[in-house]
Amino acid sequence: MTLADYFQKVAGLGFSGAILAGKDGQILLRDGYGWADEKRHIANTPETIFDIGSITKVFTAVAVMQLEEKGKLKTSDPITKYFPEVPADKSGISLHHLLTHTSGLEHEDFYDESPEAVRAMLRDKDKFIHRILSFPLAFKPGEKRLYSNSGFSFLAAIVEQLSGKSYEEYLRDNIFEPARMTNTGYTFPNWNRRRVAHGYNDGLTDFGFPWTTQWSGRIIPWDLLGNGGLLSNVDDMYKFAIALAGQKLLSESTTNKMFTVYTLTAIKLMVGLFQKRRKEITSSSVTRAMRFRKAGMRTFAGTRIIILSRLFLLTKGFEPAAFDVMQ
Repeated sequence: MTLADYFQKVAGLGFSGAILAGKDGQILLRDGYGWADEKRHIANTPETIFDIGSITKVFTAVAVMQLEEKGKLKTSDPITKYFPEVPADKSGISLHHLLTHTSGLEHEDFYDESPEAVRAMLRDKDKFIHRILSFPLAFKPGEKRLYSNSGFSFLAAIVEQLSGKSYEEYLRDNIFEPARMTNTGYTFPNWNRRRVAHGYNDGLTDFGFPWTTQWSGRIIPWDLLGNGGLLSNVDDMYKFAIALAGQKLLSESTTNKMFTVYTLTAIKLMVGLFQKRRKEITSSSVTRAMRFRKAGMRTFAGTRIIILSRLFLLTKGFEPAAFDVMQ
C-alpha cells in the first residue's frame, strides 16, 4: 500500500488534514483531506493553514539555541538571571530545565477558560511570570519530568528580553526568513480566512479560528505565546525541517547538542525530541504519528513526513511530546 492509498483510506475513517512527504529533495506525497471548514464546505489542501499546537515549542527551542550561539545566554543559566524576585524554591530552575520539561513548574492557565481577572494577567508578561512562579513546584528542579507549557512561555520571554524584539519578530527574522517560510506566524501573515482551518475537538465541537478563542484580539496571551498556537502549513514545515537538518538555522555542534540524550527519562534538550531508527515506513507507524497529536513531523529512513490536522485527537489529560523526529 502506498502512502497515497493509506491516507485515502484513513480519510475515509475520519482523518482531516494535510500531509507532505519527501525524500532526498523529492516530494512523494502532498495532499489535503477532509474539510477545513465543515459548515462552509471548504476543503483542506496542502496550502491550508493549521494551528500547529506544541510544535511551536520547537521554534522557541531553536531561538534559545541561536542566542546561546551568539553568547547571549547559556542553557545552564538559572532563571534568576532573567527574572526578578524568583521565589527561593524556584531559584534552582535553569533554562535547561525549562527546555527539557524538568523544572517542576506545574500550574497551567488557559485563556479561553479563565475569568477576566486572570485573563488580564495572561495579557501582561510580567504579571504572567509572577503568577506562575507563585504556585508550588511539583518537584525539585531536575528530579522528574512534567510537561510544562508555562516553561516555554518563560523561554519566549527571555528571547524577547535578550533580542529586544517581540517573540514573533524574532522568529520571523531569525528562523522563518532564513528558512524561506512565508506562511508561518501568529499575526504577521495577512491570513486569508478561507485558507485557515477551523479547530475541532474530537471532530465534534467547532472552535473556529484561533483568534476567536485562544487570542485576545491580535494579542497572544502568555499562556500560549512560545509554547503553542503558531499557524503554518505543510510546505513551510517541510522547509523548516530541511533548514534545521541542513544547519541553516544552527551550527552542526549546536544541532547535535539539541539532539543529545540526557539520562533522565532519555530526555533530549529540544522539547522531548525522541530519536529512533526504523528500516521502513509502515501504516501502523504512520497511524501512531497521527493518533496522539494534531500536528506531527517524522523521519523514517530519510523520508520526512509532515502531518497537520484540524482535529484535537488527544485523550483527555494527555500531553504528548511537542515534536518527534525519527531518523
